[in-house]
Amino acid sequence: MKRMVVSIGLSVALSFSAQGTSIVDEASFIETREIVNPSALHLQCQFQEGAYYTSKVALIKTKDDRFDYGLSTGHGLSFEGMSFSDDCRVVDHQGQSHNLKALYVPHAFSAGSSSDWALIRLPKIKDESIVRFELPVFKDKIDQSFQDQSQTINFPVARGIGRNAQICQSYPGDYMGLSDPNLLVHDCRVQPGQSGSPVSIGANEDNLLIGLHLGRGFILRSKITGKADRLGYYRFIDNNMVEEIDIIISRHFN
Repeated sequence: MKRMVVSIGLSVALSFSAQGTSIVDEASFIETREIVNPSALHLQCQFQEGAYYTSKVALIKTKDDRFDYGLSTGHGLSFEGMSFSDDCRVVDHQGQSHNLKALYVPHAFSAGSSSDWALIRLPKIKDESIVRFELPVFKDKIDQSFQDQSQTINFPVARGIGRNAQICQSYPGDYMGLSDPNLLVHDCRVQPGQSGSPVSIGANEDNLLIGLHLGRGFILRSKITGKADRLGYYRFIDNNMVEEIDIIISRHFN
């Protein structure tokens, strides 16, 4: 498998402020005999014989007829203090495995930060029922609207990645003490193993992928409820990230 140059290392606990502590989403550990959810796309990395560390991957629309491209988290490809794994695969909704052909992780990768994302390439999956998301092209004022105020978003139900059936809210990062403008907060229901799940807006075939779920954080006093609360947070896909993805696909993956 062709790999781009990456940084190695994984920080599990991240303290952003006295307001609370945020962690990257815990992985699920599954056996190979487990039947995957028919609406899900899993990113699985083997950590011992017959057992895999699993997170999620969101496929994106491109004009490439030979390959599919997917976005996930960087920490979904690194585990137990090990480096980014060569022994990873995507499992589609039919339970078929697809080996990665190329992998890119930002040079400054740090788990739970805005550099916690990965772009993967795999052979084209010949199934039009699989969801492939559009990447957004935001105007500055739309970027700012997500970073400054609450917005309605779509998120997968707890056991799948197929159609983003959950309707929930996105909030500015300071709701969880996050200072990075590309780390935003959401109140969607999540469970371990959902790192890399798509945060989207729109409906049906017009879904725009605007973020990747990273983890959850405990808030001592929520701005939403005024009480202790647990919220998710995600990497917002801004114009700079979209441009970086385009460059990787056109220049480095070819």
